[in-house]
Amino acid sequence: MASRNNSSSRIQRNIKEKSRRMYMKDQLSRLAFLIPPQTTSKLSVPGILNQATSYIKQLHENVERLKRRKEQLKGEEITTCNTSTDDRTRSSLRTIMSIKHFDSTMEVNMICGLDKKFMFYEIISVLQEGAAEVIEASQLHAGDKLIFIIKSKFIIKSKPTSPRIGIEASKIEEKLKELVL
Repeated sequence: MASRNNSSSRIQRNIKEKSRRMYMKDQLSRLAFLIPPQTTSKLSVPGILNQATSYIKQLHENVERLKRRKEQLKGEEITTCNTSTDDRTRSSLRTIMSIKHFDSTMEVNMICGLDKKFMFYEIISVLQEGAAEVIEASQLHAGDKLIFIIKSKFIIKSKPTSPRIGIEASKIEEKLKELVL
């Protein structure tokens, strides 16, 4: 009788262990799916755990870097432009300009008051003069603000290895800042 009870409890333990292993295997495959694909197709359990740990650390560092960048962007590229609803009341709206470089592309984002003197076509003209082809552009009106979003790609007329892109990007950035001031 004791042998039968012992045998049934052993079977129950085996079933529980098998269920636990299947659950762990399922969770591990879900984790492997979430990490970026690796050059090797099959990783061991410790390999998957190491990759996941590294990936989580990398994501955390990216979040921290982006937070720092966001704070930095809040403080730079800001100039003041005055708007008035009538002659007696004056309020100050900021013109915010953000310029981002990605390899051979540039993105210009600007927010300013409605009375700002530059026009949308002037921004595009500065980009085109600097050998950048506008690939996407939009102007939005949001309350008492104008929002400009312009994406452009540098036109490379000479060799692809030419350092011209960096020079043109800095010239364009300078001209856009002059336009905003």
